[in-house]
Amino acid sequence: MHHNDTEKKYSCIIEECLWIGMIPIAIVSFLLSYLNMYTSVQIIQVIISLVLLFRFIFMLIRYKKFTVDALMSIAIGVSAIEGLYVESALIALLYAIAELSEEYAESYAAKKIRGLKDLVPRRVKLKRGNYVVETSADNIRAGDEVVIGHGEVVPVDGIVVSGKAIVDTSIVTGESEPLEVRKNGLVRAGYVNIGESFVVRAQRTVKESTLSILVREAERALAGKSKIQVLLDRMAPWYTLFVLSAYGILVLYLGFTRALPVILAGCPSAFIVASSFATLYSIGLLASRGIIVRGGHVLEKLRSIDVIVVDKTGTITLGELKVVHVKTLTNNISEGTALEMAASVAQTSRHPVSRAIMSSYKLYGGKTLPVPQNAREIPGRGVEAKINGDRTVVLGSKQFIEEKTGVRVPDVCAGLRAVYLAENNIPIAAICLEEHVDESLINEIRRIAESLGAKIIVASGDIEERVKRVAERLGAEYKARLDPMGKLELVRALKSKGYKVLAVGDGVNDVAALAEADVGVAVGELSVVAGVADAVVTNISTLPQLIRAGKGYFKALIYSFTVAAALKFVALAAGFAGAIPLWAVLGLGDDGSTLLAVATALISLSRSIKS
Repeated sequence: MHHNDTEKKYSCIIEECLWIGMIPIAIVSFLLSYLNMYTSVQIIQVIISLVLLFRFIFMLIRYKKFTVDALMSIAIGVSAIEGLYVESALIALLYAIAELSEEYAESYAAKKIRGLKDLVPRRVKLKRGNYVVETSADNIRAGDEVVIGHGEVVPVDGIVVSGKAIVDTSIVTGESEPLEVRKNGLVRAGYVNIGESFVVRAQRTVKESTLSILVREAERALAGKSKIQVLLDRMAPWYTLFVLSAYGILVLYLGFTRALPVILAGCPSAFIVASSFATLYSIGLLASRGIIVRGGHVLEKLRSIDVIVVDKTGTITLGELKVVHVKTLTNNISEGTALEMAASVAQTSRHPVSRAIMSSYKLYGGKTLPVPQNAREIPGRGVEAKINGDRTVVLGSKQFIEEKTGVRVPDVCAGLRAVYLAENNIPIAAICLEEHVDESLINEIRRIAESLGAKIIVASGDIEERVKRVAERLGAEYKARLDPMGKLELVRALKSKGYKVLAVGDGVNDVAALAEADVGVAVGELSVVAGVADAVVTNISTLPQLIRAGKGYFKALIYSFTVAAALKFVALAAGFAGAIPLWAVLGLGDDGSTLLAVATALISLSRSIKS
């Protein structure tokens, strides 16, 4: 295994050096042609052609992979021999840039995944008898007790043995709602302590923790996710064999010179340059709209998606809450009065629930609120304050209210997110909230799925009732309470059934699934997640534009290749008929078809992407 990893590492280095070296060589060749140093230019370009030919032979023998290098070798070599030095240099330059960008995208993704490891603290505090010692996180063993201070990240999976943990689990689960973990409860590596200090007994080492397993699985998924063969790569074996076979047969009957129109008109540069321009234009146009795509192979794969697996929180819902109902628990208070009391306390907090209550109160024209006194917020649990001097009001979770009042409160929000209100130790109301979903966005995603003939699956770490509500609005299937490995296994299961999967997510918990999917789309700009994904969108509302671009990209390639092939056929026929000289065969079948193919691709893309 170590030998294979080393071989892959050095193979990648050699690949990058090849393309990095070819770019300045092609530029020098391009410049020398304008200085009339044709002999030097021709030697350089023939050498480039031979290097590509040797690489083609190596890839065929070593990896049984038929690459486009054979076609490029013919195009560059024939152009150089025929004295078309500028065209030869341009073909080499475009090809080197395209290949280098692919190599860079893959290595960049791998580096970003390794960045996940930085989320685990390097130094930790361990209990040793009556003392606390600071040591490296790598020294943690199963059974060790780790002290987690406020604001610190839990380094290992373990059991809470002292204190009560109030943790932010969003890095691991993607859910923004804080989690309260009591004694003997489980916490995972990557959770962030937002409450008071607590002690965790490690169940395993750092390398065996949930977060470390997530890193390894994402790395494995990327390693197995070889670059898709773009349309030109799939054409290469048959096209090359056809051109060479036709030339060989015609040589037997017509001789080397009279058979040359097949090679001249058959140069694949029209296809290569057209596809390069189409890719650059598509990527550039999408980038201007805040959509980053890592290569033409990503755009091509988008047209064949069967299943869209989409995260909920931060992706569809964006984590914004709104008040749906106010339900009173006593006959002595109205819904309006309960909302006013809740807003009075909520104005002292910046928690998403508090902000949603304030927004709802203002939306319905609430009057000026009294200023609360002695306000105190308990992170992840609730907030309490005095109103009008003599009324103690508490706003918080069900458990928090029950602890404060000693009264058991009923579940009245039917799967919605609930926050309870108590006055002077008496529960008086429940405020039911749900995550805000843009209806126009829901309709757009549904239309895109229908146009692809794809089904949608909402995959989330949230509870079933909340995930189900969002999925029903999308007309989608759903999977709830999924941890990062659960999302990964879902994508793997779909792929094993032959589905082409598009995964969309915004958090670290989505990284492995994005890496495993045929196309992974990151929502937002979280560096680790964006680095792993095939495409990055600022928000999910731009996802339809990306998918339309993918469909338009493939059509543009088909149109441009068709017109190029037609013009090549005309040049070939005219050359054999003796109607035009050999230089005109190359000019019409190569340069002419290239310009026509590029123009066709750009016109087609402009219509599809800008629509």
